[in-house]
Amino acid sequence: MRTAITNIGKARLIYGISGYSLILIGLLLLSAAGGYWIYAQVSKARLGDQNVSVPLQQPEFPTTFERIDQAKLAASGIPQQPQDESGWRVPSLDEYRPVDWAALPRTVGVLPPATRIIIPSIDISSSLVELSTVWEDGKLVWERPVNVVGHHDGTPNPGESGNIVMSGHRSSPILGEGAVFKQLGDVPGLLKESSTSEEPVDIFLYTAEAIYVYRAVSTQVVEPGQVNVFRPTAEPTLTLITCTPDLIYSHRLILTAWLVATAPL
Repeated sequence: MRTAITNIGKARLIYGISGYSLILIGLLLLSAAGGYWIYAQVSKARLGDQNVSVPLQQPEFPTTFERIDQAKLAASGIPQQPQDESGWRVPSLDEYRPVDWAALPRTVGVLPPATRIIIPSIDISSSLVELSTVWEDGKLVWERPVNVVGHHDGTPNPGESGNIVMSGHRSSPILGEGAVFKQLGDVPGLLKESSTSEEPVDIFLYTAEAIYVYRAVSTQVVEPGQVNVFRPTAEPTLTLITCTPDLIYSHRLILTAWLVATAPL
């Protein structure tokens, strides 16, 4: 009899602990959901802060070229010496030349595609893959780049006229597709500071033949379906796309840069 009572007491204790544990887990989940909701509302309210535009920091552009932070470029993961016959290296500053926009090819695909993108000011260095459109759930969508930056098929290659479009994940905690553009959200702040610090945000695109330097001139936040970011441009443009806010992914952050210089490989 005593054993039976003891067993009943243990069972009640276990059930009691289990009940309190479930309540605690529920409270934690509610707290997490509430925290996420607050984070989402605050992040969305600040989206306007990411709309930044600055003048190109070359008064006689494109006939002159200011400077490139060689130290940051050299520390960005590109080998100093040729590797695997790729010819990748860091050119000296006197090898860079300004670009005459009027002389650029106007046909897409006549120059080699980009193989690597480097943004030294935010420590981004990634290889590149080509992205095409695919059918997904009855809709035509772009392929998603996994752990790399993707170049959208049909847009120009570096050194050509028009609008090069590239995209990458800012984060991907569930699918695990990488966070190659994690730091792209820092660019609006850097552009705001550039007017006083004179520190431009330069983007280096490597091809098999040359390096092309694109200088950031603006960032903006758009809705996911805003396809005009793919539109052709009069200027030789580089458009970078990633999701924003981080972990919310309700909008897209668009970075726009213009071609300012090139160096041979």
